Amino acid sequence: MSPKELKALRDAVEAKRRQVIEAAKNEAVSRFQAELEALEVPIADVLPLLAPQAVQDTAKPQRKRRTNTLAGTGTTREGRTLPVLYQNPDNPAEGWAGRGQAPKWLREKEAQGHDRKEFLVKASEDGTTRRVIEDL
Repeated sequence: MSPKELKALRDAVEAKRRQVIEAAKNEAVSRFQAELEALEVPIADVLPLLAPQAVQDTAKPQRKRRTNTLAGTGTTREGRTLPVLYQNPDNPAEGWAGRGQAPKWLREKEAQGHDRKEFLVKASEDGTTRRVIEDL
């Protein structure tokens, strides 16, 4: 078959496909109207129930917007707090979740020859965190 014949065949198939879909849609609407009439329910009572779902099904999903992280707070872009994985022994209020650039205190400790594993914390049974003191 030549490219022109293939294009004509494709267009004919697409036209037939649209015709079949339209016929099936009309048949479904007719059956739906017949069922509503049998139940004596006006179509106006049913359409508001169908409209939100139809809008929801065809609506484009919303993209999640990114917000900046607050430096040093250990919060993610969605605002949830991440658990602290590393804690400064000199100032327990300073912690790091292990994401992004290491904080200054940790870089300074590593420059002094300390291993990052020395500053790991883990959750205790009551949900609070404590320093890991066992050998790694």
